[in-house]
Amino acid sequence: MSVQPDSSTYEIVGTLESYTLKEGETLTRVSLHYWGTKNLWPYLVKHNPAVIKNPDNVPYGTTIQIPKLKKK
Repeated sequence: MSVQPDSSTYEIVGTLESYTLKEGETLTRVSLHYWGTKNLWPYLVKHNPAVIKNPDNVPYGTTIQIPKLKKK
């Protein structure tokens, strides 16, 4: 069973906080930490266009804004 990233069920309604990626961390891991699922990582990309140029390669030490999500 393939799970598709969820980038349409929620809307971004603000910013929760800033977060600095640690060595070895991925956007899916950050998504899992904040929202309990890996599938919401596209919102991190959408909320950080100036910082995340390539979602597959975000260097550790990068500080991103964690979006506050609300179900549509």
